[in-house]
Amino acid sequence: MYEHEVLDSPAYQRVSAVYEQARAKAKEPDGPRAREAAYREALRWARKAGDGAFVAAAWYYLAKFWAGEYEREKACTAHLRLIAAENAKFGPLHAELAGSWHNFGAFLVAAHEPALVECGMRLSLALGRLQGGGEDFAAVQQTILVLWNAKLCDRMFRWAPHLEGWTERDGLGHAYRCLGHAYGRVGRHDEAQAAYEACLGLLQEGDARYDDARLGYAESFVERVAPKVRMPAKVLAELRALVDGAGESSERQRAMKSLLACGTAEDLPRIVAVAAETPLTVRSTCLTLIARGFDRDAIHQALRDVAARASEVDIDSDITRDIEWQMNRSRAHEALARFELDQGMDARAALQSACQAPITTDLVGRLALYLLDDGDAAGLDALSERHAAVRGTMLGVVRAVLELERDPTEASMLAVYRAFAAWAKPWAARLDEDGKSSARRADRSDD
Repeated sequence: MYEHEVLDSPAYQRVSAVYEQARAKAKEPDGPRAREAAYREALRWARKAGDGAFVAAAWYYLAKFWAGEYEREKACTAHLRLIAAENAKFGPLHAELAGSWHNFGAFLVAAHEPALVECGMRLSLALGRLQGGGEDFAAVQQTILVLWNAKLCDRMFRWAPHLEGWTERDGLGHAYRCLGHAYGRVGRHDEAQAAYEACLGLLQEGDARYDDARLGYAESFVERVAPKVRMPAKVLAELRALVDGAGESSERQRAMKSLLACGTAEDLPRIVAVAAETPLTVRSTCLTLIARGFDRDAIHQALRDVAARASEVDIDSDITRDIEWQMNRSRAHEALARFELDQGMDARAALQSACQAPITTDLVGRLALYLLDDGDAAGLDALSERHAAVRGTMLGVVRAVLELERDPTEASMLAVYRAFAAWAKPWAARLDEDGKSSARRADRSDD
């Protein structure tokens, strides 16, 4: 049975009543088509009523419905229409928008743009501060939970110190539980255990989260150690030859995975070199190395050596104009950056180097968040210029958030909204003001 959410606000209650009346007239009132039609009927009613609060409520319900149906582009557009209605009704700095920006940030986890997820949460926090309060611990906790859902462990670690001074046991315990999971995910087991211990000291025994934290605490001991496989000397020599050879990348990767289980300190450079060819595998490779007892600093240095070698140029050749060389260099620095992000190291230099090439990974957003933390407008402008074709509109959002955090005014908040709208432009024009898909396709350019 479909459950419709009825919020406390009078506007939401009134729109809910219109929705229920419209749904009751359908032949199959619990079916998705009937529910969508009823929500759109509530939106039409709200627009005729002329009250922005009604319109915002109607878009909220459509956003929630479409998100549940995995209609992500429609849901994103509905979130932005909701915020536009609240901007017009209450003003862009009104407390009413804090929850809307938070919900939008949480929704953007599905967009796979780490910078946009955090931007939505930072807007919510900024609006909370503008209402005259101090640090909104509950909002910080929610930010950490959303970042966990987005698998952005390094950003969780960045926000964790903001929980200092909070005393709400359940909320704080939940945050420490997620931090424990995050530290464990990247192989930082001492910090994971400390987070789990803090969680278990706050939550009540018998709570589902308590049991989950207790299991995570136990797992953090198990995951510390990986067995070493004893390999016959001849087989070990053959594995090393395969890893060092010029064969297919897939074969070298397979050989590296076997060597990972049986290699010695002598093999660390060759293992890391092959892992760096596919940066997204670096975390799992390094976790196994750490569990096998390899020193983190030695792993870090091996990755730095790989990046340095990838940057070497023969001054007598035209290799600097060679796309393959650029991409190899980018991958090597990406591998280094991902390790540094996981281990809480300063990854700025590696990120900058990785983002010199026209990469399509999430690292452009990761670098943008670093620059946002630093208040580096010039750095963001340079990054936007370099990646204008693919990441330009996303970086425009980060740049607007930087200006808002410097000078929170109605104008700077509206600029953030316009930047988000520009990012959503390729699909937003396909949805009319009544929530119906338009036959006309949106212009996909960023102009």
